[in-house]
Amino acid sequence: MFMKYHQAKKVLLLFVILFTALYMALYYLLFQGETKIYVQKDIFLREWYISKSYSNTLADSLRKTSHGIHCYGFNHDFLNGGETDKNFKSSGWIHHQSKTDVVDFTHIFDSTNFKVAYAFSTFYSDENKEMLLAVGSDDGIKIWFNGEFVHENHVGRGTHIDDDFIPVRLQKGVNTCLIKVDNGDGGWGFIARFREKKDVLEYLSDNVKEFWFSPLTNYTMVVGESLKLNPPNVIKISLFPKRPKCIVEIIMPDGKQKVTSAISLNETQNFSIKLTDIGLYDLIFHITVENRNEIIIRKEFFVGNLNKELNNLWNRTSKLLQKNKSNQFEISWRGNLERLDTLIHGARGISKRERSMLVVRQIITLYDLLRYNNEGTNALKHKKGSFIRGYLSQIDNSFQYYQLYVPSTYDSKKTAPVMFHLHGQYERDMPFMNSNEINWVDAVEKREALGEKYGCIVVWPYGRGNALYSGVGQEDLPIILSELKADYAIDTSKICLVSYSKGATAALNNIMRFPNLYTAVAAIAPFTDYRIDQRSNVDVPKSHPYHFFLDANNPSEIVQNLSNKSVLLLHGLDDKYSSIENSRSFYKRLKQFGVSVAYKELPNSNHFNYFVDPEPMVYQWLHELPQPEQSSVTTYRTAQLKYHQAEGISIVRLDSVYRYGEITADILNDSAISVTAKNIIEYRLEPLRLIGGTTQQGTIVTNNAPSFSGSFLSVPLITVNGNVDSTPTRQEKSSAIEGPINHMYSSKFIVVYGVSGTRKENEINRREAESFAREWYKRFFTKVSVKSDAEVTDADIATAHLLLIGVPASNRLIKKILPSLPFSLTSNGLIVGKHTFRSSDAGIRAIYPNPLQSGKYVSVFTGVTSDAIQHSIERFGIDGWYDIMVYDERTIEDKRSVNLIGFFDHDWKVNDGLLYAR
Repeated sequence: MFMKYHQAKKVLLLFVILFTALYMALYYLLFQGETKIYVQKDIFLREWYISKSYSNTLADSLRKTSHGIHCYGFNHDFLNGGETDKNFKSSGWIHHQSKTDVVDFTHIFDSTNFKVAYAFSTFYSDENKEMLLAVGSDDGIKIWFNGEFVHENHVGRGTHIDDDFIPVRLQKGVNTCLIKVDNGDGGWGFIARFREKKDVLEYLSDNVKEFWFSPLTNYTMVVGESLKLNPPNVIKISLFPKRPKCIVEIIMPDGKQKVTSAISLNETQNFSIKLTDIGLYDLIFHITVENRNEIIIRKEFFVGNLNKELNNLWNRTSKLLQKNKSNQFEISWRGNLERLDTLIHGARGISKRERSMLVVRQIITLYDLLRYNNEGTNALKHKKGSFIRGYLSQIDNSFQYYQLYVPSTYDSKKTAPVMFHLHGQYERDMPFMNSNEINWVDAVEKREALGEKYGCIVVWPYGRGNALYSGVGQEDLPIILSELKADYAIDTSKICLVSYSKGATAALNNIMRFPNLYTAVAAIAPFTDYRIDQRSNVDVPKSHPYHFFLDANNPSEIVQNLSNKSVLLLHGLDDKYSSIENSRSFYKRLKQFGVSVAYKELPNSNHFNYFVDPEPMVYQWLHELPQPEQSSVTTYRTAQLKYHQAEGISIVRLDSVYRYGEITADILNDSAISVTAKNIIEYRLEPLRLIGGTTQQGTIVTNNAPSFSGSFLSVPLITVNGNVDSTPTRQEKSSAIEGPINHMYSSKFIVVYGVSGTRKENEINRREAESFAREWYKRFFTKVSVKSDAEVTDADIATAHLLLIGVPASNRLIKKILPSLPFSLTSNGLIVGKHTFRSSDAGIRAIYPNPLQSGKYVSVFTGVTSDAIQHSIERFGIDGWYDIMVYDERTIEDKRSVNLIGFFDHDWKVNDGLLYAR
């Protein structure tokens, strides 16, 4: 009896142990083990194993390079052969379940700039089949599928869905995918999903009117040649049948004669047509796709000797200029010939596609000017439709494009509203250069349709690409607006800026900085306060001048400037990139100051589906805006004198630089204005512009004290709270000469390297000047003027800012102006105010009013010895948010590790309150 009980107890205990083990195993498989992810079309892939991050540069001590060919990590296998291991296991990696469709590395890693990381996952398929893996990435991406290398795209861009399509073969059962994403700076991550080939093909067939399809070996051809076509694989994936049908139409320059022929894609073919006429030919491809209607691709090419024809065209343009003296034709095309030559023959840092399109568009624009102007009238005045315009930038003598759509209903006897579409961050190209991008083509067509519906002129400014319409990129908007006002009847009460993401921030900044130019703004998912998302990575004390810079460029600080404007604010509830708190807090600020604002939160919208969808409501909103009433109160707030002017108000001098000054003009009646001024010493007022009347006499009170009484036709400079030394020779900051270093790049400048020293010094100077020019070209695809100090003329000094590179012994201009600068160099050190830096490798960058020419800057890149100058462009770049920076060989970045950094005071003197010294 006892034995049976004992045996039963043992069996029961064994059963409990087995049951517990089975339960734990099932629990681990169900809840702790690998979750099976089955392949489903169009479902974004959110579950991945993530590696640690790796450096994308050779050495952290070196200056971080911009994203590009120098990225070390993109081409280095950090997995020691694991990148191509078909049995790769992500042991030790963290499991990550993304809350959004985007796998955002900036939310995973503390340090994200100039980094590389991997993501690994397994996918299960019920059958063997082919699908497309559709990905977007920020920045470059590599992909291995089932251990095979299937894709590489080394680009700098933001994360957008379906940027790349990769055909992959799914095997029944387990499939592996390893993704590698590198980053320059800013955002970092990727988005991925599987798509059916037929679905993508159907979308392309239905929605895309024009792909990027480079059918020509050259865009410029010579008379007498036969046309040679060399069509590559259509689009970026093989969506078409093996032998798709294609009919080609060639339309001659006269627009009437036409040749039609059939070709086979992916095969080089010569046409019997002889190119006999100089000019622009149209090339139209009609491609039949699988069980769908045809896709039409339209391209243009130029026949003739490009430089010769440009010279001929220039001579003809000059005659037209002499005949009609139209400002529209005051374009120095000769100044563009060198750039065109560079583009044609191949420049580093720019693709053949971009190079060819730039050349072709230059010719198109120039031909338009002449073809429509044979009567001596302005060819583009009141012109309708979609076309390219441009202007010659005085900064670097480059032609800056913008695209324009004028609706067919435009009537020069009536005024039309204007909609400026600003692009977002990492968008380098203009819409007409992006015809391969589905979203761009879709966006352009939809916006043109909206412009047609509401009778609105639509503008796409380039803004120097990723400059985000700030600094050098800020010059586009006012120039374009002035050209539009000269050639079209513009409704000045409805000039609107619209964009999303960082472009929306740029739109807000521009209307708040220049409220006298624009009347409305539509901001979609903007970044309005750097403190909300903590993306600025500010690792410096609050007293550090970098905070002055951030605060002076923070949109939330100047909402008062929108008091007489109309604002539309839209934000997606699912946006994880730009926190919705940006718009919520900004909306509260706008309401606090009585701004006319409409605010809507968009359901089911993340940061990557704003592109076109919300824009119909933007156009309708602008269309329905009532005519503005004359306001009795005008407020303007700024921390930078460069942005100093509102309607009828101009701030001349701040009491403390890089602190906000604010002025409010309250019209008491048609002959009395009350002004409240904070942190302002001097200002100007134009009473008649504020009042909108013709009153001749009146009074102005400032901070409750009488400041003017007399004729409103000529009000002098008004001083707040006492007198100011107004000696003409006094050196002071102004709207034209204020700093920081970046301000110099907003108008014409020359890079000047010294050749007056030793052979070593001269060589270092020259290399640094060339390095600056390369960096500028890499960013803006234009050339800057570079000269030696021996080549600089009096005319150069009188008309341009000077960036001087060298030590006093090697650059004669630095030696000449050094006694006038607020710092000094000795044989073993550098002195700035009470600060002395004793080191032979101490270097300095500074900007200062040019002692040789009033109204111009001089920026010096110098040091105790030439060793301080060597590689400084590589280490610190060309930018400068500061007036002065002192560094040495231990300096690796321009905030905490510098010896000294900051701003000069209003009188261009050293002020410790505006400096950080280590």
